[in-house]
Amino acid sequence: MRVFEANDQVIHAKIKRESYPEWILSSVYTSPNPVNRALLWDNLEAMADNMIEPWMIAGDFNDIASSIENMSVSTILSQTNSR
Repeated sequence: MRVFEANDQVIHAKIKRESYPEWILSSVYTSPNPVNRALLWDNLEAMADNMIEPWMIAGDFNDIASSIENMSVSTILSQTNSR
């Protein structure tokens, strides 16, 4: 593994193993600050435009994928009980 870029939100590394194709691993811990998070997304989009190797991105994006993720446990339980 060789790290080729790192900052406070992401580490990008090239993974090599004999007899296997090279691939890229991006390990993410995104800032909860929306401005900083937007900078990470811009960086990832720019990388994606030029990516030719297989690429895996994993980590904590501190982002909400759906509205249910933003609900509290008590809200979810009350919705479930009302059905």
